[in-house]
Amino acid sequence: MTLTLTVNEADCEAKKCDYFKHYLAYGPAELVHEGFHAAMDHCLAAQNRYIEHLDTCKRCNTGAIEDCYREKSLGRMAQEWETRVRA
Repeated sequence: MTLTLTVNEADCEAKKCDYFKHYLAYGPAELVHEGFHAAMDHCLAAQNRYIEHLDTCKRCNTGAIEDCYREKSLGRMAQEWETRVRA
């Protein structure tokens, strides 16, 4: 499974993209518009790495997920990006 996101330039120009509809709705901006979209790309990449790891890791798939340092690291990285883009 891979998460994807399509950014429509017309939505950005009309101020109807996620930056204006979602991100700014939850507080003052810490990221500019272009930075938000770049951060969303990083967030999706981190989430996809985490999902791929969970799908392929023998430890995570045999009930020993709490012992998997990579799961913790990738999960933490994905959470940090989610927090940054207010996902």
